[in-house]
Amino acid sequence: SQGGYILHVDGTCESDSPHVFTGMDGLSNIVLASAKYPSENAASIASFFRGVQRDYGPPIALVHDMGTGILKAVEEVFPGIPDFICHYHFLRDIGNDLLEKDYDEIRKGLRRLKIRTALRSYIKTLEPLFREERSVFQEILMGLNEGCSSQSLLAQTPAAFTYALLHWALHPVDQFGGYGFPFDRTHVVFLQRLHTLESALRDLLVTSFQRDLDFNWPFFRMLHVLRKTVNNENLLVHLAKIEEKIEVFDALRSALRLALPEGKKGLNDGGDDTPVSTIQENVEAFRTWITTDKRFLWDKAYKKMVAQIDQYWGKLFADPIPVAAPQGIVMIQPQRTNDYTSYCTSFIQSEETSGECFFIGRFCFIVLIGEFVLGGSYKHSFLSL
Repeated sequence: SQGGYILHVDGTCESDSPHVFTGMDGLSNIVLASAKYPSENAASIASFFRGVQRDYGPPIALVHDMGTGILKAVEEVFPGIPDFICHYHFLRDIGNDLLEKDYDEIRKGLRRLKIRTALRSYIKTLEPLFREERSVFQEILMGLNEGCSSQSLLAQTPAAFTYALLHWALHPVDQFGGYGFPFDRTHVVFLQRLHTLESALRDLLVTSFQRDLDFNWPFFRMLHVLRKTVNNENLLVHLAKIEEKIEVFDALRSALRLALPEGKKGLNDGGDDTPVSTIQENVEAFRTWITTDKRFLWDKAYKKMVAQIDQYWGKLFADPIPVAAPQGIVMIQPQRTNDYTSYCTSFIQSEETSGECFFIGRFCFIVLIGEFVLGGSYKHSFLSL
């Protein structure tokens, strides 16, 4: 009745555990099959595809990531069937390649300096000073999370402002859209906020704090600890590098009109309804920018990004496909997908019992049968209600 099915396939694993593969119909959002295999190689995935084909017939199209095993298995089992690269997976893999090295250095540097532990300790030390100014603190924190601050409140209660800045730096939840790395960069935002905190605290100690050494002493100690982090040479180098790369990556997100920097939908984000032809024009303009801007000409990371765009161009921007539906022929852009398949795969991997129920967006999925065993598979594992 819906004109066939579009097979979205994804695999995941943790550490040395087996790989879990999940196949979902992109039209009905029903998980068709799931199986565990020792590795994500072409032979295993081809076996998975043959099982899906045996049970449901050939799909009208496939959507997946850029994994070599999946690409080879598609050519072997489904030759000639329209094949698409998922825009979300493409973005995620591009972002990982571009940002991961500098991000990991920042994460390790912050851990070595133990700055989060130190700031949490200062919050506990300062908390008794502001119990009577709780409403003022909450008002300042709200303003900070909304991207503004009240100068009048700052002038009247500089210590409360600093206390609020501490909470703001440690809990930057307002900056994230629920997509995970590389879309959400927790450690980068934290380090950037430490720079803001250090600058504000330095100015406040000079201009606003009362001349009471006992009162000011915790703030002077805090400033000393902060300076060890914000002036750390290794962190400064990697922060500068990753900020430039984030500018580039976020520009690509905007070009693809998916998981936008200002987005807050997380795994429910399937992108907007921008035609693929328009998205293709956007990415062409992005590619021209990357290959002509002098800042990016000699960096291997950007050259690799351009090479990936070129390699998968045909599968990223293939024309929409017609699907026969009860209301007539409709045009589908299969590559304009969210990450539901990864969500389901991760859930399947973590659950070992039957009778589980969970929600993704507006759909409810229920595990209907048995336990996983290595090499075993679920057929009709989920029911979409």
